[in-house]
Parts: sequence; C-alpha cells; structure tokens
Amino acid sequence: MSSPNVERAVLTALIGRQCMSEAEFKSLVEKCQTVDIRVCEGGEASELKTVLQNVSYILEDYEMELQRVRDQLTGEFMFVLINKTNNEWTQRATQYKADEIDVLKGIISAIFSESNNQPHDRFWISFQGIKQLPDLDEIQGKFDSKSFDQVVLTFVADGWLAIKSEKIYLPARTLAELKPYLTELYGPRGSQTLQSCAGCHHIFTAGRQCASVNCVRLHEYCVNAYFQKYSNGSSNCAKCGNDMNENYSVISV
Repeated sequence: MSSPNVERAVLTALIGRQCMSEAEFKSLVEKCQTVDIRVCEGGEASELKTVLQNVSYILEDYEMELQRVRDQLTGEFMFVLINKTNNEWTQRATQYKADEIDVLKGIISAIFSESNNQPHDRFWISFQGIKQLPDLDEIQGKFDSKSFDQVVLTFVADGWLAIKSEKIYLPARTLAELKPYLTELYGPRGSQTLQSCAGCHHIFTAGRQCASVNCVRLHEYCVNAYFQKYSNGSSNCAKCGNDMNENYSVISV
C-alpha cells in the first residue's frame, strides 16, 4: 500500500507538468517516498507499480487518466495526463487566447495536409517557411511578425510543439492529448493523412516508410519485431516485398 502523502505529491507534480518521461516519474516517486518516510519517521517505500495504480484510480474520479506513450524519435516512454471528458480546445481556451489557439490549429493542419505529405510522409513543417503556409494566411493577419513568432515559440516552450533542426513537429504529448481531434480530422473519416505504424498500430509521424507509395510505415523501435514477425527476420516489407533498409526517413532530425 502506498502512502496518501506520496500519491498527493505525485498528483500535484503531474497536474503541474502534464507530461513527464517514465524515468522522471520514477525519480519523482522515489523522492516523494524518501521525504514521506523521513517525515513520518519510518515505514517503507511502495513499489512504483502500486503508486502508479493508486494515482490512476484517483484520476478516474476526476475523469482523467495517465497514459503511457512512447516518444517516436527517442523511443523513450512518457506519461501524459489526459482529460477524458472536456473538449481539449475548450480546456486550452483558459490558457491561450482564441487567436493563439487558431495558430496551433493552423500549424497542425499544415503538418497533416495532403500537400505536405505527398508523395511521401513528412509530418513536419519548416520554422522559417511557416509564414508562407496557406493554412495560416488568415490568422497571420491578426499578428505582427514578431508577435506571431512569439506565439509559435510559446507553444514550443509549453510542449505543444517541438522544434529541432528548424523542423516543427508534434511531440508525444500533443499526439496523445489531441488524439480524438486528430483522428476526427485526419483519420479514416477525415483527410486520411493520419497514419499508423504497422508494428504497434499506434500513430505514426516519425520512423521509416517503405519506398512504395502508401505502403508500410514503422517506428524505428518497432522495426526488428516487425521483421521477425512478418518477414522471417529479413528487412523486406511484408506488404510489397521492397527492402525497407532502402526507405524514406520521416522526421529525421
């Protein structure tokens, strides 16, 4: 049984951060347990799994959940706090102005647009070329150049966007929190530009794509398991037979 003091401290940190790596979560729990044992003069630390389960039970009462997701670029596991009831954009309206939210929506629209992902996936846009995007034409008129850049960088600082090598893309947190929104607009009933990994079947926006058009996509951490399961250990695509070592890298940053 884990201490209620530890659970409260962990919950407070999660609500403040919204997202943290599995390693950070483990370190947080250990630190909270150390302080709790010292203050309470005794006791013993609970297993990480127990703390995680109890925190998850508490979150259910508030119709929230802690999702364990994976960073597609690093392979690192993350914990993301998800609100299961409210529309995510309604929640963010208390944190950002409507025009600022429209900037984020425009960037997401550009990232998943058909023109941005033809003939092969890209799932990123250039920071330098962001002001030339048709998806942002209308909203840009509401900002001067400096203010617009600052809004974009604020979303980067807050973890809604990520930028590396001048490429703007969606990090694990955004893909998890906005999954219903992304699925509705870009999934099978939308533009059909939201793709999934053939290995784990989760959202795919980074990894390798078969050279054949609209064929297999794989996260790098799913490659070996996929080849073993579907290609008898070879590097051939199980769908078309192409060598997937001769592939297109998606968001190689």
